[in-house]
Amino acid sequence: MTLSASQAEADTMVSKIQGAAEEFKSRISSLQSDVTMMDWSGAAKDAFVTVCEDVKTQFNQSVEGLIEGRAAEGLRGAIAGLLEADASIAQGLNGR
Repeated sequence: MTLSASQAEADTMVSKIQGAAEEFKSRISSLQSDVTMMDWSGAAKDAFVTVCEDVKTQFNQSVEGLIEGRAAEGLRGAIAGLLEADASIAQGLNGR
């Protein structure tokens, strides 16, 4: 497998991870909607909805920060470095 093919596969996996993060955020939003629609009223429900909204916000911020931003770029950088090292080792072994 060539370096560019390996990089393409790695990029595909990072994209899949980012897609999973989007699905997670969507699912959390759906659950938040379910919480809001519960057949329950009063101050206890209002407090529960508020806590769930806070949790949703924290999850979304974490997902966005880790997967969509820094972590995705870190993954790409790490993969690129590993692929370059792999190619360098292969060249060294072939050069003997």
